Amino acid sequence: MKFKKINKAGGLTIPADLRRDLGFDSGDAVDLVIEGGNIVVKPHVQKCLFCESDKKVVVYKNKRVCSDCIKELGGMINE
Repeated sequence: MKFKKINKAGGLTIPADLRRDLGFDSGDAVDLVIEGGNIVVKPHVQKCLFCESDKKVVVYKNKRVCSDCIKELGGMINE
């Protein structure tokens, strides 16, 4: 187990050996989630703005939207 202190700015450095073991490179985006009272660091997954799906996500006008929500939105136009 590694021991690190949070710096004055609230930051935390992940040691290089742990980053290598997990396949994280400098500049990689990560997601921080709370699970069971712990902060968990996971590789960032792009999710849909509306349903938070990570399947078939595209970027439209700087927003991420999945194909299912695109279809649903398209159907609303015909109503």
